[in-house]
Amino acid sequence: MSRRGTLLGAAVVVAVAVAGVAFVVWPRHGSLMVATGTGGGSGSKTAGLSGRLDGTQNADRSACFWVDAGAGKVYLQWPAGWSAERNPLRVLDEHGIVMATRGEAVDLGGGTSADTIAHCPPDQALRFSAGTVSVRRQ
Repeated sequence: MSRRGTLLGAAVVVAVAVAGVAFVVWPRHGSLMVATGTGGGSGSKTAGLSGRLDGTQNADRSACFWVDAGAGKVYLQWPAGWSAERNPLRVLDEHGIVMATRGEAVDLGGGTSADTIAHCPPDQALRFSAGTVSVRRQ
């Protein structure tokens, strides 16, 4: 094999290796991790929660979302495979479809959660595991 052929072959191997590493390191959909579970909550699976979606991006490339319900923040856990994007902060389903954006009025179906919600502050008096999301357009 010629020197040129060897160099071309090596370049292809390096390009494939770099693409493989990029695929493993960066999530396929949203670039921010969110707390996920099986959806529906450990309590009633027919519970509902309505309010304005709020959230924050964390330094570790994760995001914490909540709904402010009169008694305080209700921290949210999303179905498995969901993620988030920033600018504006929004939550995406397992297919990369935007389900809700920070500031939107949302209706969530699911149930209360006994689990501590990851990526959120530890003082979580109220937790909800969302199974469905709908945005109230105004």
